[in-house]
Amino acid sequence: SPLSSKVHKEGQQKIMISRLSTRTVLIAAAAFAGARATEIGKPHSAVIPLTTKNFDDYLADPANGLWLLKFYAPWCGHCKSLAPVLDKVAPHLAGKMAVGKIDCTVEKSLCKKFNVRGYPTVKYYRDGTFEDYHLGRDADSIISFGEKMSSRAVQIVPNYKEAKQKLLNKLPVAFLVYDPDVGSVENSSIDA
Repeated sequence: SPLSSKVHKEGQQKIMISRLSTRTVLIAAAAFAGARATEIGKPHSAVIPLTTKNFDDYLADPANGLWLLKFYAPWCGHCKSLAPVLDKVAPHLAGKMAVGKIDCTVEKSLCKKFNVRGYPTVKYYRDGTFEDYHLGRDADSIISFGEKMSSRAVQIVPNYKEAKQKLLNKLPVAFLVYDPDVGSVENSSIDA
């Protein structure tokens, strides 16, 4: 049996000492490591509860470089309203933006570190920087934010017509660079 017990008598007290076999310890360690490995290194499709113990590991995960973080209190009505919205957007944004939640009634040091003064406080994290999230708290706004923040900063387009369609008509500011070595340009004149 992997579990062996010995009973010792010290005076009138009985002390039970349990020992696990080496094989059982290795199996348990492998199971724990496997559970951790399945979380780190893969895009998250659910809201991740973050704690003081796991916060840095999750945010350092290269598979989830952009995070939306909800600092909350379980009794807060607005926090309760935001929870199903985040549950809805997390699978949609898997691979683009991870969603985490921090219970400030338990993780007081984390909430103090991030100057949480009201609930819910929503921040985003990218490239080692935390910023306040000030946009809408509905699913469409959060999804739009996650998709924009995770999209490529530079887009290569084959011609001016496509650049105008993809960029100039959708963004308030776009910078276009023409590189004749990359491809041909149908319309080299720039008409706004």
